[in-house]
Formats: sequence, structure tokens, C-alpha cells
Amino acid sequence: MTDLADTPIPLDLNDPVELLSFVPYQFGFHLADSFVLLTSRRERGKKQLGLLARLDTAALLEPGLAQRTRTSMRERLDAQLTCEGFLILYDEHLFASLTPGPPGDPRHEGRVAQLLTEVARWFDDERFDPERTYIVSRERWRCLACAVPGHCGSTGHPASVLAHSTIAAWMVLNGRQVAPSREHLIVLPDEPPAGALTERVRRELNQIRRRGGRAPSFAWERMTARKWMRALEASARAESGGVSLRPPELSLLGLSLHTTTIRDNVIYAACTGSAIPTVSTDAHFARLFRRPGPPPPAHIYRYLDLLHDAARHCPPGARAPVLTTWAWCNWWAGNGAEANILVDLAREADPDYSLAHTLDTVLSQNLLPPWMWPEPTP
Repeated sequence: MTDLADTPIPLDLNDPVELLSFVPYQFGFHLADSFVLLTSRRERGKKQLGLLARLDTAALLEPGLAQRTRTSMRERLDAQLTCEGFLILYDEHLFASLTPGPPGDPRHEGRVAQLLTEVARWFDDERFDPERTYIVSRERWRCLACAVPGHCGSTGHPASVLAHSTIAAWMVLNGRQVAPSREHLIVLPDEPPAGALTERVRRELNQIRRRGGRAPSFAWERMTARKWMRALEASARAESGGVSLRPPELSLLGLSLHTTTIRDNVIYAACTGSAIPTVSTDAHFARLFRRPGPPPPAHIYRYLDLLHDAARHCPPGARAPVLTTWAWCNWWAGNGAEANILVDLAREADPDYSLAHTLDTVLSQNLLPPWMWPEPTP
């Protein structure tokens, strides 16, 4: 059994049924066309869950991106003193290629061969092994290299067994659910709605690229903080039938979170029930993590709604800050499934966005926001 941080989930990493049952509950949706990496680590003499990350399998088909991913992940595994790693591929064509039967579609042969080649490169790291690698389709699953004679048979195992494992029962009893797909939880358009990309928005995009996350001036920060406050007031009025924000205004709100101080102040305000500060200091986050109680529900959900609208109106390539801010607020509100998906989307938009990496680590270790921590025993 593995202790997942301070949450006693009865997970046996050495049992593939338990492991494969566990993963969808952590992401909140059934996976497809996905490459999942999961590790264990030693801390204070105990084995704990380490990293849990997901990529589209398409990322493995781009050699440069696949290599950068391996390098980045290995650095993180070294930092976490990883004991062992597990790889899971959710891919219909890959599963079919490993199963006896009629020849598969020849159009997918090259893709399948490339996937297997990229997966094999992970085994250069001794923490990964073909015997701890699994291939999953919608209907069946199997070990890539089964260590137990006859365990997987010629066609693997029915996926239905994953719904009846110990871990699945534990998750259901604790209120965890799995959506049919990621699209059922978070839906964002491929392009912003009509009218969002005005000339003012395009100029702001160009300035963001030049500033590199720095605010142009203290006066700009104060003005932007006031814009956020007015946007929240407008959102409240819209709930009562008032006028909602225009598309360019929502786009500019999302883009303003590229400035780190604005992003951090919005997170602080959303999670504490406070007004958005006009300056940012470390003391804000220190107070945030000393909160004794939950955030005011109406307050934080107003932020969640506004961040949703801002994300929809942002250009896809510029969404990482707004998606990560939205993810943080969801995590703080206790919405772990949504937070996982949003971090996933943020890292697809910008694989190097640092706050997304930080929150990904928090989520992969199943850590709770401080207001959910149990009271210390006297």
C-alpha cells in the first residue's frame, strides 16, 4: 500500500488493476490518446506517490518535444528521489498492434512504431521498465511486457475489471467521480469568440511578448487591479440581469495575468475573500496559507466564473496564466478534478510555465489547501 501524502488511499502500486483504476480518478475523466507517467518516492522511510503527469500521445510523435519532455521529467524525478516509475499509454491503435488478430489499418503502422520507439527510450532510465508499462484501450488493457506467465493472455484483460477494484470502491465511497472525457468537464473554444481579438488586444499581446512577465509601471498595476474589481462588480450585476462584459474586456483581463504581480494578487483575493491588492508582497501569500477557514463560496465562485469567461476569450497560445490562475482557485475551492484538467491545458499552452509546474506537483501529491488541513492533535 502506498501513502499518498497525508491521505490514506489504499493504493497498491504493484497491482496493475489498482493502479489503472486509480489514474482516471486523479484526473477526473476517462483518458484516451494519453501518455501518463506516475512515480513513487521515499520520504521519511515511507513510499509515497511522486509525480503524476499526462501528455497527449501526439507529443511523443514530435521528436524534439518528446526529448525535451524526457529531459524535463528526469530532472524532476531526480529532485524527488524517485524510487520507480510507471508508464501508461491510452491508445487504441497501439493496443490493437499488440493483440493477435487481423492486420490493423496500415495507415497507423508508422505512428504505432514511432510510439513504441519513443516509449522504449524511457527504459534507458533504470527507474522505468517494460514490466511496469501498461497499454489501455476503451475495452481492454494489458502489460507491455508481462512478468507473470499467462497473466495478460493473448488479448489482455477486460477494462470492466477496473471499475470493481478496491481503489475504485474507495473513490466512489469518498465522493470521487470520473467524467466520460476531459471535454465533459472543461470546454474551451479553439479560437476566441467573435469580437474578442480587437486591435487593442493584439497590441497587448505584442507588449506581453516584449515585457516577459514584467508590469510596465506601478500605475498600470493599480489600473489593472481596478479593472478586475470593476469586472467582478459587472459579473455580479450580470447575474441579476445587468450588462455583461464585452469580449475584448474579457480578453484583456485574461492577458493581464501574464504579469506575475497581477496574477498573484488575483489568486490572493479570490482565495481569501479580500479585495484585490494594488501591490504584491510575499506577505499576501503568507496570510493566504494561514487561513483558518474555507473561502467564502459566493466570492470564489464569482472569480471562477470570471476566469472561465476570460480564458474563453484569450487566444489559445496565451492562455497559460489564466488557466493556471483558474486551476489554483479550483484547487483552493476543493475542485481537484477541474484543477488537474486546467493545469493540463495550461502546460499544453506553455510547457515551461512555472506556476503550472508548481501546482502540478501539488496536485500529483494529493495535497489539500491549508484550510482543509485537520486540526493538530493537542
